Amino acid sequence: MPTGETSGGHVVADPTQYSGGNVEWSPAFLGNFLNLGYWVDAPRTGPLTAADRIKASENLYRLVARALPVHPDDRLLEVGCGRGAGTHVVYTEFGPAELVATDVLRAQVSLAEEHNKDLLEKAGGQLGFAVGSATDMPFPDGRFDGLYSVEAIEHVADVGAFAAESARVLRAGGRLSVTTFFARSVEAGPKLAELIPTFAAGHDKATTTDEVRAALEGAGFADIVMQSIGEHVWQRFDDWLGLNGYDDHWARNCLKAYTAGLYDYYAISATRA
Repeated sequence: MPTGETSGGHVVADPTQYSGGNVEWSPAFLGNFLNLGYWVDAPRTGPLTAADRIKASENLYRLVARALPVHPDDRLLEVGCGRGAGTHVVYTEFGPAELVATDVLRAQVSLAEEHNKDLLEKAGGQLGFAVGSATDMPFPDGRFDGLYSVEAIEHVADVGAFAAESARVLRAGGRLSVTTFFARSVEAGPKLAELIPTFAAGHDKATTTDEVRAALEGAGFADIVMQSIGEHVWQRFDDWLGLNGYDDHWARNCLKAYTAGLYDYYAISATRA
């Protein structure tokens, strides 16, 4: 997702880089989601609908939840919840015993609480939102059975700190599940910066998959799986942009960077040893 403002050393999503204004008015993102989408259920070619766009965004959350997987007595932590649209998907469709969703910005947390007001009342304390960053999670050791994050870790400069904090707040045997984009090599960084302004500005980090794996291993994670899912992300997201007036926008370079082998979109899971 596009990025902008920083808070506590953590870079925060700025959807206006796509929309030029409030993301709720932007055709790039719908349904209060801020992700590229997992278009596995959309038609491979041809027109796309608003329903296709929203389902693609929802599907990233279904993907991370299934990779955990979620059990009825699980306590889950979401890192980078934004406006809480994905939180709603995971809580209502997968039914954990508890779900705490965090974002680094108080404003985003407030929006998530407002958008999920009815669900929060119905959940009766089993669902909550809190301010917290990917590298400073305000919870005790071993607090959670599972941790997931959708399109947030690409903004974290110190992926090792994220891995260490994740390991700290997970119980032994707890599961981590993440989706986002990472560079395919160290050499790709400067080229990504030439094509995509968010990399040039340092908002998106050209962290490599090798660096992510090393960080997870260093934090004590095992059973690490890193799966490319780019074939179900980049092309249809680019098609969606093209259908909605983004003819000369820099975001169209995302597909170019992918096809050039500079970066890819990954689903990553691991077990806290």
